Amino acid sequence: MTNFSKWIWYRDNAQPDEYADFKGTFTYSGGEVFLEISADSNYAAYVNGTLAAFGQYPDFPYRKFYDRVDISSFVKDGENELTITAWHFGKSFATHCVKDAAVRFEVMSGQTLLLASDENILARANPNYVPHICENVTVQLGLTYYYDATASADIPYEKAVITKGEDEMHLRPIKKLELCPRMDAEIVMSGQYYLGPDGINGRRPADFMQYAAMTNDFEAGLRRSANKLENGFDGVYFITDVGEETTGFLEFDIEVEQDCELYFAWGEHLADGRCRTTMRNFTNRFRAKAGRNVYMNPFLRYGCRYVEVFVHGCGAKLNYMGIRPTPYPQNVVPFSTGSVLRDKIYEVCVNTLRHSMHEHYEDCPWREQALYALDSRNEMLCGYYAFDDRSFPRSSLDTMSYGIRPDGLLNLFHPSLENLTIPSFSVALFLSMREYMDHSGDVEFIKEKYPRLKSIMQVFFDNMDEKGLCHNFFGEGKGYWNFYEWSDGLGGEMRTLKNGVEAPLNAFLSLALMNLSAMAEKLGELEDAKYYAERSKALNEAVFAYFYDTEKKLFVTRHEGNHRYHVLTNAMCMLCGAADKVDRSVMIEVLLTNGNENVVPNTLSMNSYRYDALLNENEAYGEHILHEIDEVYLSMLCKGATTFFETIDGEKAFSGAGSLCHGWSALPVYYYHKLIK
Repeated sequence: MTNFSKWIWYRDNAQPDEYADFKGTFTYSGGEVFLEISADSNYAAYVNGTLAAFGQYPDFPYRKFYDRVDISSFVKDGENELTITAWHFGKSFATHCVKDAAVRFEVMSGQTLLLASDENILARANPNYVPHICENVTVQLGLTYYYDATASADIPYEKAVITKGEDEMHLRPIKKLELCPRMDAEIVMSGQYYLGPDGINGRRPADFMQYAAMTNDFEAGLRRSANKLENGFDGVYFITDVGEETTGFLEFDIEVEQDCELYFAWGEHLADGRCRTTMRNFTNRFRAKAGRNVYMNPFLRYGCRYVEVFVHGCGAKLNYMGIRPTPYPQNVVPFSTGSVLRDKIYEVCVNTLRHSMHEHYEDCPWREQALYALDSRNEMLCGYYAFDDRSFPRSSLDTMSYGIRPDGLLNLFHPSLENLTIPSFSVALFLSMREYMDHSGDVEFIKEKYPRLKSIMQVFFDNMDEKGLCHNFFGEGKGYWNFYEWSDGLGGEMRTLKNGVEAPLNAFLSLALMNLSAMAEKLGELEDAKYYAERSKALNEAVFAYFYDTEKKLFVTRHEGNHRYHVLTNAMCMLCGAADKVDRSVMIEVLLTNGNENVVPNTLSMNSYRYDALLNENEAYGEHILHEIDEVYLSMLCKGATTFFETIDGEKAFSGAGSLCHGWSALPVYYYHKLIK
């Protein structure tokens, strides 16, 4: 992007959760035309009224990215109009860092500048999006929206205001998302609803939608038409099914008798006979005008299978309500296991991965859409085999490497500046970096990140005690969460521990040291390689001395409290080498059975450590692993899974917030490639 463009907004003193429109014209006389654009926080760009680009690459305030989009197919000879709607969040959450409200863009044909953002661009507050509501879908996913189709579009444009922004810009390192045609959507429920004597007063849309008394009385042939609202009912509703878990933008075509409120919800299941909204706020609002309303939102990406709408105060005719998928374009590598069941598991795993990667890896598309160091390790590892692409893991690793807290640890989410960290996720980064190096051969990237990796490792060295063990991180208000996985005793119950030490963190750290040593050797830093290998060996000895239970022949997770023995702890201690000098038969048995009455099993997310520990012991355990995958993943397929779940409990997990599409559960992709010859 050249220096001719400037950062602009429609006014000074922007407030959180507001939208701005920008408009300019340019003359086209042939050749390729590109739009270069960056925004805080998101944007949709239209050329001659047609959506041509959407989706800001998530970035930090101090490391700003721009898109370069070929708009040649949208232009015509002569004068063309570019309009941009930008959404400024104005607040931080797990997937966004707060920045100044600003847009910057240029239209280029070859080396010729056709249009640039400056004080001559026309700007205004968007007339339809209701500003300053500041209501989150979830604390991870961020803001929802309210669109008013009845609002007047006659708000005049004025000259844009020059605002603040970074001068140094970086080109988006990965491809743009695609916008696919509408998915087929079947109406599976429809009827009327009653809210009770309180109506909407005092209720969030999520609450009244969940507690509304719903009928399901429309005959199949009448389901698209609910024009007759009976006395005593407050409105009509429709629920559509797009047939599989998916990710994309809401699109609908609905006819209403009068101006009215539409309340939309989305979800991955109908276990409650409707989309589950109360434990989160999976809703957005739309004020419809009398007659036909056709709309697609280009900002908020749904992760769902079902879409629900409550039409308040009148009847309606639903012509369409569903999803426009927005996948990241990937080349899927052909692969066959030679088994019908395993081929199906592989296909659904790849589908799970694809729905969990957009601008970066995501733990889940429904609830969070957040980039975590631990979750993304599984996704990267599987992606090396499933996809012909190395730029995507590189870009996510790059983003994480810039998300460093003042204490030197990684932020929990990326890009985010929220005050929360999981120390074990910081050491997971070393494994991801080593695996990226091995699968890509991109040593230059590792060389660039090597000083940062050494700096992170030093934080753990500085937290070691006289026994040579790393203590849990603690401190009031510092945002430490001593988490490993979602099983009893490893989910962060020790978050407020003042002076604790736990085996999983130290075993993870030993593995990180082994991986850092391998990277140092590859870079020719031989003294460093030797040093980190020796530190790993010393840490293993300390872990064995402090955590090994000679009577039970198992490693304890911690010496305090309940849930002292865990499959994950013992898998990690075997992997890092802390168990090398003892009889491992009891450990192997609990790994094979994934726990017993005294040892807490690990969850789907951490099976890679258990499987790898078994395979390091004896490659013959590969058949056991394959058969376990058959059993576990078939159970999800039998429940109708089109993507794989966060935990085996499915939607029931986490008090009804369990994700049915979670990237970390795609591990069979890797083990099929590793074990099926």
